[in-house]
Amino acid sequence: MNYNEKSSMGSLNGKEEEIEQEETVKNVSIGRIPVMVGSSYCRLQGCGEKVSLEKGHCAFDVGGYFIIKGSEKVLITQEEKSRRLICTSLRNGKGFHARYPLANKGMTSRISNVIVSFKYDVEKEGGFIDAPEKKPNVVARIPFFRPEINAVVLLRALGITSDRELIEIIGLDVEDTKMFDLIRPSLKSAELEMLGYLWDDEKKRPRYGNQDIKDAALLTIKKNLNSRTEESASQILDRCLFPDLGYNDLMKAMHVGYMIEQVLTCCLGRRKEDFSDSLSMRRLELAGDLLLLESKSKLFKFRRDLQRALQKALVKGGAICLQKHIVPFSLENAFSTGNWAQAPGVLTPREGGLVVPLDRANPLATLSHLRQTELSVNSRAKLLDSRYPNLSHLGRFCLVQTSDGQKCGLVKSLAFSSHVTTRSSEQPVIEALKQFSAEFLRDVQLENIKRMSKVFLNGRWIALHEDTRTLARSMRQMRRNMNLHYEVEIADDFLRKEIRISSDSGRIIRPLLIVTEGRPSGFILDFQLKLSNKEKWTRKELLEAGIIELIGPEEEAGCIVASDLEDLKQNGHLKHFTHCEIHPALMFGVSASLIPFANHNHSLRVLHQAQKHCRQAIGYYSTYLPARADTNGQNLLYPQKPLVSTRFFDLLKRNELANGQNSIVAVCPYMGFNQEDSLIMNQSSIDRGLFNSAHYRCFSTVYKQSQEVMSKPAESDARRNNRPFFAYSKLDSDGLPGIGSYCSTGDVIFGKVSAFPENGLYKDRSITLKGCEKGRVDRVILASDDAENVVARVILREKLSPVIGDKFSSMHGQKGVLGLIVHEYDLPFTIQGMTPDVIINPHAFPSRQTVGQLLECHFAKTAAIKGKYFDGTAFNRKPISFITKELNCLGYNQWGNEKMVNGQTGELMDAKIFIGPSFYQRLTKMAERQLKYRRQGPTHPLTRQPVEDRKRHGGIRIGEMERDCLLGHGVASNIQERLFLLSDPYKVYVCQGCSTMVTKEGHKLVRICKFCKTSKHMVSLDVPYACKLLYQELLSMGVFLRLKTEHD
Repeated sequence: MNYNEKSSMGSLNGKEEEIEQEETVKNVSIGRIPVMVGSSYCRLQGCGEKVSLEKGHCAFDVGGYFIIKGSEKVLITQEEKSRRLICTSLRNGKGFHARYPLANKGMTSRISNVIVSFKYDVEKEGGFIDAPEKKPNVVARIPFFRPEINAVVLLRALGITSDRELIEIIGLDVEDTKMFDLIRPSLKSAELEMLGYLWDDEKKRPRYGNQDIKDAALLTIKKNLNSRTEESASQILDRCLFPDLGYNDLMKAMHVGYMIEQVLTCCLGRRKEDFSDSLSMRRLELAGDLLLLESKSKLFKFRRDLQRALQKALVKGGAICLQKHIVPFSLENAFSTGNWAQAPGVLTPREGGLVVPLDRANPLATLSHLRQTELSVNSRAKLLDSRYPNLSHLGRFCLVQTSDGQKCGLVKSLAFSSHVTTRSSEQPVIEALKQFSAEFLRDVQLENIKRMSKVFLNGRWIALHEDTRTLARSMRQMRRNMNLHYEVEIADDFLRKEIRISSDSGRIIRPLLIVTEGRPSGFILDFQLKLSNKEKWTRKELLEAGIIELIGPEEEAGCIVASDLEDLKQNGHLKHFTHCEIHPALMFGVSASLIPFANHNHSLRVLHQAQKHCRQAIGYYSTYLPARADTNGQNLLYPQKPLVSTRFFDLLKRNELANGQNSIVAVCPYMGFNQEDSLIMNQSSIDRGLFNSAHYRCFSTVYKQSQEVMSKPAESDARRNNRPFFAYSKLDSDGLPGIGSYCSTGDVIFGKVSAFPENGLYKDRSITLKGCEKGRVDRVILASDDAENVVARVILREKLSPVIGDKFSSMHGQKGVLGLIVHEYDLPFTIQGMTPDVIINPHAFPSRQTVGQLLECHFAKTAAIKGKYFDGTAFNRKPISFITKELNCLGYNQWGNEKMVNGQTGELMDAKIFIGPSFYQRLTKMAERQLKYRRQGPTHPLTRQPVEDRKRHGGIRIGEMERDCLLGHGVASNIQERLFLLSDPYKVYVCQGCSTMVTKEGHKLVRICKFCKTSKHMVSLDVPYACKLLYQELLSMGVFLRLKTEHD
């Protein structure tokens, strides 16, 4: 099943002899394309929770994914370099280059770069050694042409013929001798290159007219490019050099001059090279952008095939045959395989990883997965700067949540309040520049380039202005008054005398409070928000009121931001703050923001909870389970709201879909079964439903039309397959199990019989449950596929209670394995008679430094006594001392310690025990799901060792740690059994005369040594087959091993 929508396009039909008679055909169907759930084309768009439930969907489903062949797929957001910003960087340690990336306007998404480079060979103290006069050191490279061009020759070809214009367009100062020393070799080299085209044979001297110089430069470029086309150099420059600027040679010359000025100032140390890993230089490609790239690539192929078919039809005649639905088929294939034809800015196809199945473990895991981004680079490369967080990530990417392994630092998660921009119109910005007397490039005087400040719009230099600070201040005020789009970014770089305005898509912006005269704009403070008539403010209302504004990374570099309102109140008179953080906890992503008192924990524990444990926690992932048929699904039977939570719980609606339970946790060693991170759990609490969960598993099969029949086989047909007939006892007459029946390993869940008899007998094709598959039939679903075959699905439900070996974790990354389950009467209890649900070892806290869990337990204890919830949002400045006083006033120890009685002896324990409620999660790693056993099974054909994978009945892996444990217990025979007898035992024969291995030849029963020519002195050895294989491989490499036996 695919969730898609009909797509259509228009075409133009006309006859060659009657060009004026054209007919436009609209709405020609080209197939169906996938539709994102929750988009404007989705049937759930605008539906509330009640309507969604009535339509058979989860009330809290946020959408943002696709349904392809019955599976939920999500497009991972790609982090790419901006395709419109000039970036200056060091080039292989031997020069600087300025890169201007351009995306073609055609069907393809190929990225081309205009590069201006300054090259040098040797760096010395105080400067660079001058390049030879005949070799230019400032060169340019045009897209689609490999040879480099002298940058001065390029400027001459664009109409900058005089030296004065050249100096002005680069922005040089006449008295700046260092800059002239850097560009002098290129000037002299350009004169020598063009001299042959400027020479006048009649007058015996060169021509120096403006048109002569330009023509000579064009001829020089044509010669250097060595183009095979018949295009002139002027046509090549119009097509390949800054095609987005049109045919205006002056504007192109200004951009080249600006890039020259950039590399020269970088070489002299007057300007820092651009930090390419900053978010100001990067853009995010969302699902719509990625779909556009894939569609453009396939439409380009469709157009190419159409052109070839038309040419063939005109020459040879005949009908035109084309694949009509090439775009929908390619999109469906890309979603199914994950191979995207054209990744942004990459010329080669991407090898998977762009489309992945949606994580449905719990609602938080789903939301976190949808907000995940990935940097499109080789994950095996070092790229240390790209992996490390930088200042621009603050408030835009979660600073603690990232993947581990090769993709550490490359896979990130968006921060809670971050917002990805969409493309907005440039016209309002241009009108605003006209209003503030900006001088556009088409009317600019070259002598003003050095004096005035440059104005950039989406990476293009479009105008000059006298005062950038005044212009930036005025345009920001227009944005706050909603006269400009609220996503427009206005960055003022007064050191470089530049103002950069961005309205393109893919930028990550975040909200900040506006500060005027040391106070938040509109005097909006905490107490005033509480006193206001409205309880909740939307972001749009806050923007319209001028209380907040959305700031991009480039604009934020010029802002002074207070960490919170307290910082603003205390230091507002000392610092000229322009903005204030709404709350410091907004730097976290959706997973980390839900951790109470996260700022009191070790960062590694916060990372583990945000990246791993929150995705492995069992919750209630859907409010409408009857409409879902997931392959694997787990639900916590009695989820609870945590007593201590953060403000973000209510914002994410996590109260209704929680992933854990409040447990009474005692911190003490008991009976020795909770060493390290192990847990002791109360059996009576488990019986009452603590951490009980339901596991759903879906099995499906397809009844091929006219080949198979859905029926319960006859007893005679079952016996022919060596299958006992009682295995069919769970099936009804229609060949499907009855709802509520219990099925286990070996039972048939799909009765299937061939439609036609073979040799007078019907063949039984029923499907049975494999090892470790069991459960009670919850639902049976019948549907049909595109080929009108019957698709049957059976969902089994199994109740799973905690057992020894199951994994649990608190909200602070304090994971632990269940080591012992004890009855309530053997557990310690308090003076009031309260027995803990979980006992954890106190040594778990100093090593993992999870102080936040102790604080949560302290606050939750007070919350349980008073019957109220407490706020545990990170970075709150509320002192901790108030909760100790509160607990003391309630008649309890202010530190949360209580006297307890030993449940086994009845004696009062010597030490006071820290005890209180704590929110714990049950993780998906369960002992029963990891159960593995094997008596015999498949082996690898090369090594003859048991294969891997539990589903294939593979062997049980014994690693180095397991081996060391067995050695410590002194069970040598068990080690031999595990590593040899149950793996790959093999018998080989060795000749004692030459100490070599003897192989059997043909069908001979007697083994004869090839070296000694005798069958005497033969002994047998029991060795692993892998050892024998290694011996033969070394022998093939020329390494001859001697096998010494005891009798040698």
